[in-house]
Amino acid sequence: MTYVNGPYPATPPIRRASTQAPPAFLHPTIAAKLNQYKLGLLAELSHESETFVRFARLAISEAEGLAWSTPFAHLFLPALAEEKIHYTRQWVRRQRRIGRGLGALLPRPDLELERTEDRMG
Repeated sequence: MTYVNGPYPATPPIRRASTQAPPAFLHPTIAAKLNQYKLGLLAELSHESETFVRFARLAISEAEGLAWSTPFAHLFLPALAEEKIHYTRQWVRRQRRIGRGLGALLPRPDLELERTEDRMG
């Protein structure tokens, strides 16, 4: 096969080194401030239930991952974390309501034990 510039395909242009400052995710002071923000956010949630805090921790980690995928993690993390915590709180409340509603439908272990003892005795 013959190409316009000879027997080989044209090579892409060589990129020169950027003179811009490194993106935000490479700067150690921004990373430290984001970590402080996360710790402060978790401290604010410490009065919540253990279940909620466990899920909130996961939500904050997910928000942090999304924020770090951009060059502006320091701008996105607070908003993403707040939004994820808001939806986590709603989800935990909904799960509790579902659990209470199912409690009336599910057999209670103590009643099952009494029935078993009645059959045996």
